[in-house]
Amino acid sequence: ALKDVFRPGFNLDLLLRVPALMARHWLVRKDVLLDVGGYSPDYAGALEFDLLLRIIEQGGPAWLAHLDEPLLIADAPSLKDNADERLTLTRHLSA
Repeated sequence: ALKDVFRPGFNLDLLLRVPALMARHWLVRKDVLLDVGGYSPDYAGALEFDLLLRIIEQGGPAWLAHLDEPLLIADAPSLKDNADERLTLTRHLSA
């Protein structure tokens, strides 16, 4: 059933552990997007993950919210190794 695959509320550990799954399909207010400098071309394979980490670095988890109802249903992402996700995570952890 779909209920079994709903994402939990925001969980930083889960985001950092499985970015391919947890960093997709976020809605970002334009002012927040502009405040953190928009999408970075430096991490083309991890645009949403990098953006979320910069939002967290600048505004903390309080800048994030969770919707209980799904807005879309999408195919499961590939969980293959992603060099841009690793670089993004390394940048975040060294910040």
